[in-house]
Amino acid sequence: KPFFLLENFLLKKLNEKHNIKIWSCGCSSGQEVVSMMITINENFKSLIENRKVEIDASDISEEMLIKAKKGIYSSFDVQRGLPIQFLLKYFSQREGNNWKFKRVDYQSPALSWGN
Repeated sequence: KPFFLLENFLLKKLNEKHNIKIWSCGCSSGQEVVSMMITINENFKSLIENRKVEIDASDISEEMLIKAKKGIYSSFDVQRGLPIQFLLKYFSQREGNNWKFKRVDYQSPALSWGN
């Protein structure tokens, strides 16, 4: 199951003293980062209250980072494993069967170029 360690081990082991910082290396078009943000927001709302949450993402492809920063995905992309209730909650429909990620309550990911 995707994000099993994140959901069942890492986030549950944190206490109130820790801020949360996650790095997605090789983030490509940002789908993994979006999934992490949704997972944290849906399952750990009380954990992220009153603490700093940072998700950094990097990729070697500047083209993919531009796509990730836009946060626009095709219907095909968002229908692969994303429950419909999350699609409607976290995305807004755009022209041409595209969907834009709305972001979540905490800060947006910092996306940077690198290898």
